[in-house]
Amino acid sequence: LFTSLCTDSRDQMAGGWASLGLIPELVEAVEEDCGWALPTAIQDECIPLILGGGDVMASAETGSGKTAAFALPALQLCHEAAAAAAAANSSAIRQSASTVREDAKQIALPWEMSIRDRSPLVALQPKNRLVIQSKKDSKQWSGIRSQVGILGGGKWYYECTIRDDVGIVRVGWSTIDASLELGLDSKGYGYGGTGFTVHAKQYEPYPRPADGDIEAEQNESSKHEGVSFGKGDVIGCWLDLEERQISFSKNGTPLGIAFSSIHIVSCHDPPEASLFPTVSLKNAECEINFGASPLQHVPPGYQPLVTANSEACILNCHDVDVDIDTKANDTSLKNTIHMRMGGPMAIILEPTRDLAEQTYRTCVDLASRMPPLTTNNEQYMILAALLVGGMNPQPTLDLLQKNKVDILVGTPPIVSSMIQRRKLLTNNCQLFILDEADQLLVDSSYRDQILQIYQSFQTGRREAMNRLQVCFFSATLHSREVQTLTERICHRPTWVDLRGKDNSKLPDTIHHCVIRVHPSAYETMVQKQSPGLFTTDAVHRGGEISDAVNLSSLSEKEADSERIKLLKPRVLVDVMEQFKMEQVLVFCRTNLDCDLLEQYLKQMGGGGGDGINRFSCRVLAGMRSMMERQANLKAFNEGELRVLIATDVAARGIDIPELPFVVQMMLPFGTKPTETYVHRVGRVGRANRMGLAISIIGEAKEKVWWCQNGQKPPCVNTSLFENGGNCKWFDERSVLKQVTSMLKSNKIGMTSLTWRPDEMTILPGELQSMVEGGCYGSHVNDSLFNPHGHTGNMDPQVQAYLTDVSAKVSELGATEFALQSEFWKLKDRFRIA
Repeated sequence: LFTSLCTDSRDQMAGGWASLGLIPELVEAVEEDCGWALPTAIQDECIPLILGGGDVMASAETGSGKTAAFALPALQLCHEAAAAAAAANSSAIRQSASTVREDAKQIALPWEMSIRDRSPLVALQPKNRLVIQSKKDSKQWSGIRSQVGILGGGKWYYECTIRDDVGIVRVGWSTIDASLELGLDSKGYGYGGTGFTVHAKQYEPYPRPADGDIEAEQNESSKHEGVSFGKGDVIGCWLDLEERQISFSKNGTPLGIAFSSIHIVSCHDPPEASLFPTVSLKNAECEINFGASPLQHVPPGYQPLVTANSEACILNCHDVDVDIDTKANDTSLKNTIHMRMGGPMAIILEPTRDLAEQTYRTCVDLASRMPPLTTNNEQYMILAALLVGGMNPQPTLDLLQKNKVDILVGTPPIVSSMIQRRKLLTNNCQLFILDEADQLLVDSSYRDQILQIYQSFQTGRREAMNRLQVCFFSATLHSREVQTLTERICHRPTWVDLRGKDNSKLPDTIHHCVIRVHPSAYETMVQKQSPGLFTTDAVHRGGEISDAVNLSSLSEKEADSERIKLLKPRVLVDVMEQFKMEQVLVFCRTNLDCDLLEQYLKQMGGGGGDGINRFSCRVLAGMRSMMERQANLKAFNEGELRVLIATDVAARGIDIPELPFVVQMMLPFGTKPTETYVHRVGRVGRANRMGLAISIIGEAKEKVWWCQNGQKPPCVNTSLFENGGNCKWFDERSVLKQVTSMLKSNKIGMTSLTWRPDEMTILPGELQSMVEGGCYGSHVNDSLFNPHGHTGNMDPQVQAYLTDVSAKVSELGATEFALQSEFWKLKDRFRIA
């Protein structure tokens, strides 16, 4: 109560959003559009840290504003970078054409191998990036391309020296979008240590028997089997763009034409047609020489690659922020250096499509308030894009191809896939954010995909001011999986732990209530009132939904389980009426449970969309289409529905403004039930508003679906999982003990009630006051008094005490404000210039 009464004074004393270093437009957006008067603790801590450039690990109670804590600094960092790039580009444009040409001619082309355009298993010597090694997997091909490719005409040459005799090296040329396993597709041309050339998966012995330029010492067998090479051999790679041919030599001995009629590569062609020196390895090591040191066997008429001028070259877009555009029909260099976006500056990963879309909407709304940027006399805004499954990715891919995306929000599978397919570049990414990180790491496939995404970033020699920032956000960050990944991809992260070691703590704005349902109540319900129209999940009737169940034919244990299933929906209806629920989010275990409850509520008088119906409802579950889930969530947010039925897909981060109630039809069942409980009930009590979380639990064990891989309920085999079936027994009371223990650190614990079909459940005085006063869903400041200005059933003595202490707290707040004001005045007076 003291905290609530102090809020007004504390609002006046806090530094507010402007003190966090945000630009005025973002401050105005959060204060006026979003109505956030002050930053929350997690926002106050994290925004300056992210703006300062460090890695951040942030854990805070659910509903504390974590999304804004990373979205706001991400938008500002993108805006600052884009503004700097626009200013630099504008300055470059103002130069005269001759000055630009002169500057471009002086570019020192980086004839080295790429630190980004390579397979994860390839290691580069840091000194000159010319010694290549791939030793970790003797069965897998790894590849790497150079930082510079050839675009114009001419005859070019480089050498590859094999440094060990264990594995295999394949050397040659490829385009920028070719596979790094050289020769796997039609865009790569390679010659391997086994004596075969490969192009478009076609392997042929090399040199060809028809080639007439093999040295005399080559015997007949080697002509047909191909000339192999190994440790100590120097392989020369020849590229003749005039005759459109690729050849190779071994220790200075020409081996003849390997590929003829290769695709044309000239200044008339787009950059995608350029050829880059490329090496693929399998448990091997080699060294490349582009001519920076003396070459051993330069063939007549060919030039070392390092001698190529910038007119004939193009930079690898995976490595650099500038590119060279050569204009056709112009012998002089007309190239201008321009910024290449190289992909989004920030990538945000979410565990679900729904949460990704919500984060994306937040970024879009905030970005719309930011000032426009101007380049080339054109204005543009900071742009966020969404990349998730279940939707057409082409609009986002089009934006990425045009380098128009600043912030990309997505889920790991599709983001990883687009990177591997080279539809998404990551060389410009400077901010990598994992939201709901603990949930992202539950799935091992997600962990692998996150590592693949991370490995696509430039993790080599980045400058200190251009390093990759990695940020983790979640309500729970103390799991072993999170700790392990942190050690791999974070650099000295700053921990912002506003919840401590108890990683299931919830805010005190959430009241918790459990309603116990005993199976014996079923007979009373049948006698006193209609049992209703609910259809259970068919666990006790062989998976046949349409069949009737005969309780007398079941064992006592199974009969009690079925009674609990039949009672719970009726309990939900009574709870909604007694607690006067205008809106409620109801959690079920499975998609089948959601479907059955939706059917029951509609039969009880709830339509699919008109909020005036008593139990109007829709479903937000994984088996529904993305479009349907979006429409249902929007309808609920806009007040068109009273009941939103959801699986745990909605438990992670979905923000439903002013939601007053959450009901769980069954407590979480799994490896980490308390964490799931946190994220379910955390849909209420957000943004300092009061919320009530009700859990309906059975006083007997319940048999539930727990299907084998590849199956989903209902199933024919209802035997236990350990016996090859698809069911398990679940005792909610064991999870309730864990939840009750977790809530011991909260100021308000768990209220326990028992449901009886023949009488109204009597609520405790405090709970009844909150319900009668309409406090749930209201701001903490308003929850002591209802909207009509009276105190409902509040104890008169409590009311008198609050009135008395309120004046004293206000006086204390004014005094503290005056003291702090004097402190800052003195500090300004004696500030050293």
